[in-house]
Amino acid sequence: MDMWDRQRDHETGELEPNLWYSRFVDYRLQGPDRTLLGAVNRWRAKVGKNRQNSIPGAWSRNAKRWRWRARAEAWDAECCRERIAAAEKARAEMIEYHIKLGCALQRIGHKRLQQLNEAPEDLTVGEARQFIKAGVAIERQARGLPEYLLEIAAMTEAELREQHAALIGAITQAGAIETSKP
Repeated sequence: MDMWDRQRDHETGELEPNLWYSRFVDYRLQGPDRTLLGAVNRWRAKVGKNRQNSIPGAWSRNAKRWRWRARAEAWDAECCRERIAAAEKARAEMIEYHIKLGCALQRIGHKRLQQLNEAPEDLTVGEARQFIKAGVAIERQARGLPEYLLEIAAMTEAELREQHAALIGAITQAGAIETSKP
């Protein structure tokens, strides 16, 4: 049994009366900004009574006895867990779909490249390359690989050596500045 379900009194074993459980459900459904006075006034509105400015004693006693606050907070936490789980599931499904889409675009581009010998007027090499490039980018993003990896992969050996030398120079300069401070 979950905390937000109808409860038994820990001392007497008495089951939470229907009236107070239904009032608790109203209280619980107010959301994280709920108040006991808000629950009182919602209940009074349902039965056609005027609003009150204070909480009746019976409401206070029963809310305390049946631990409404703790039970409602447990409900809020469960709802939050469910929303997070649903969002994670949707995110995983989106990533899987993007991976499939990226791979499909790569296959289209590859197939078109192979067909260029047979009907070169249908697609240029550049257009086929764009299919492949777009597919790779979509798949890479869906798999969470950063953009800079593509930039590094496209560099020539000379460009990589130049970048390496620049980084070493920056690190050396930073170290020299660091060591000259008191």
